[in-house]
Amino acid sequence: MNPMLARQMETLQETLDELGQAVDALLKKLADGREQKDQILQDHWRTQKTAKTLERLGEDYDKILESNQHLLEERVAIRERLQHILALTRTLASEYGP
Repeated sequence: MNPMLARQMETLQETLDELGQAVDALLKKLADGREQKDQILQDHWRTQKTAKTLERLGEDYDKILESNQHLLEERVAIRERLQHILALTRTLASEYGP
């Protein structure tokens, strides 16, 4: 074989080997990038789920606070009515007492 042609073939083979290594490295980076993307996507979904859960809990908490306030108001109203009934009972007892 012609020495010049042999040298060109050798250089071409070295270039192809380097190109193959570069392609392998790029494929590995691509695979790593896909794994990172999947991990980020899972983290995003997890965060979104947590945010929705906290939002629902916040709504439930507001409803519970509102219900609690309503019950406290009812308790005060019942106490006032009982005080009024007690006052009337005392008045009746003093008028018709022993």
